[in-house]
Amino acid sequence: MLNTTNPETVEERVRRVIARNNPYMTFEEIKNEMRLAADIGMDSLDVVEALMDTEDEFHIEISDEEAEGVATVQQAIDLVHAILQRHNGAQLKDKYQDPVPDAQQ
Repeated sequence: MLNTTNPETVEERVRRVIARNNPYMTFEEIKNEMRLAADIGMDSLDVVEALMDTEDEFHIEISDEEAEGVATVQQAIDLVHAILQRHNGAQLKDKYQDPVPDAQQ
């Protein structure tokens, strides 16, 4: 679940996670359009560690298939937004699901 006590945006938090997993650039230097490998200098292990830290930061799970599609900072941000949206949608569905079973079964 998203930590609502943290005033930073999803974008800022993802960029901070990437900066923590990258010895080459600071948070301020990392821009959304940058490629993790070519522009920031992260190798595949750095990317995996950053995605694992992102899971911890947002209390989410990123599948291997989803992780394979992340090549830029913006793609990481978009993925977190999508997962949070899915998660929040599932919570709403569960919250408002009719507890009475369908009588015509």
